Amino acid sequence: MNNNIVLLKDRLAWTTEEAATMCGVSKSTFSNWVREGIMPRATAGKRYSASAVRNALNVASSNGSFEDKHDPYKEWSMNNG
Repeated sequence: MNNNIVLLKDRLAWTTEEAATMCGVSKSTFSNWVREGIMPRATAGKRYSASAVRNALNVASSNGSFEDKHDPYKEWSMNNG
């Protein structure tokens, strides 16, 4: 048995794929979030700080950053309901 195994949730830094997995989204969605400033940029070595990603995820969840800013159905239902 290898006692040196570190679980993904316990790592200090993640690759793009690992960060996306921990956020429950695809790599492309995670990359879009980085471009939009929702998630932090990668540090040297192309790794994402696990604590920074967790913090950004909590902030974005609490302030509604993940909501679709333009939802045609929502607009229609508000005007026709």
